[in-house]
Formats: sequence, C-alpha cells, structure tokens
Amino acid sequence: GACAICLLSTFAARALKNDIRREVDAAVLRSESSGLWNLLDLVCDVVVTLDDELRIVDGAPRFSALVMLHGKSAKGMQLQEFMPLEEDHEAFARCASPGTAGFAQGTVPRALHVKLRDSMGNVIQVELFCVQVMKLSGRSHYVGIREFSDFPPIPECR
Repeated sequence: GACAICLLSTFAARALKNDIRREVDAAVLRSESSGLWNLLDLVCDVVVTLDDELRIVDGAPRFSALVMLHGKSAKGMQLQEFMPLEEDHEAFARCASPGTAGFAQGTVPRALHVKLRDSMGNVIQVELFCVQVMKLSGRSHYVGIREFSDFPPIPECR
C-alpha cells in the first residue's frame, strides 16, 4: 500500500513538473515571438507572418494594401509571387532556408533588398527584415517590409 502511494506520488510529481515546464516554455516562446513582431512593426510599413512553406498565414491587410490587392486577402499566397525578379526569389529562398544565415531563430532580423510588383504592375523597392520564430505550432517567419523611399536602405545581408 505505502509503496504504491509513494510510486503514484512520484509519477504525479513528474507529470506536474513536465506540465509546468511546457507552460513556461510556451510562455517564453510567446514572449520572444511577440517582442520580435513588435520590433518589426516599429520600423516597417508592413509585417507578415509566413508559414514553413513561406505562405502568408493571415489576411495581412496592410500587405494587401501595399501591393494593391483591392480588398482581397493575401492569405495563402507566397511572398515570392510578388517578386518579379528571379534573383530576388532565389535570395529570399536562400535567406529562408533552415540552417542558413538568413532566418536565424531568435536573432535580430536580417535585411534583404528586393523588388515587389503590385497588382497594377508597379515595381516597389523594399527592404525585407526577416527572422525565424519557433511557435508551439512549429516554425514561422516574420517578415517586415519597408519601402526605400522614406529612409535610405540599411546594408543588406545576402
């Protein structure tokens, strides 16, 4: 009897410890993720969240306005669809690849200069500030977008 109670008590304590550890880890991930998002939002015109396949996760209304989608949602679209130059596609893909010096998890976002094409065919020169974040649902990417016209560009990392 006492041995069984002791054994059950040990299992319960371990389970509780594991639950607490998961909750703390989740809180840290949310805090880091929120901080990176807020940093990008301060310095950029637009911030989008991309999934592991580099597709826009939410409706991204500010991005939709930037590329003049006229009220249509950008959800599910790849950012590269708006890049008219193949070299920009490739640079962004290299930057976004896991294990490269591009989307380094939990670090300061890196700058990449690309051209975006809006729905009217206009080309917009932008800086992308890219960072990879880990969430409970897996890896995501935050991409801050800033047009060149208001400030000189920051030296890029290619």
